[in-house]
Amino acid sequence: MKAVFALLLVGIAVAQNPNNYRPDRIHGYTFDYHSYADLLVVTNTSTCILVSLPGKDDEMRNLQERYKIEDDVYAQIVSGQGEHRATLSEIRSDYHDIRAVFECFRKRVYELTYKAPSTK
Repeated sequence: MKAVFALLLVGIAVAQNPNNYRPDRIHGYTFDYHSYADLLVVTNTSTCILVSLPGKDDEMRNLQERYKIEDDVYAQIVSGQGEHRATLSEIRSDYHDIRAVFECFRKRVYELTYKAPSTK
């Protein structure tokens, strides 16, 4: 009975914000938004890129806006703009996100400064 109750609670928690638990994929990169840390974690088989997105929680909950941000981030990754090397220790101390540290373990780690394209 306790196991059923625990599964029910987990299901309710996931249903509250399904976008936080469903990673998106673009050209081999997985995009996973950690709302509790305002952090977008972008990974592939060998690389982990952290993108701080303070104040973007509402946009990341809206799928159209989220996909636009992810497309913009992917374009920055491909161009190499705003990207610099980081370490797991820096991730741990800067973001206090143990899940991000776990996702980046044994990968090359970078931080990317998100630059939204200017709208005309």
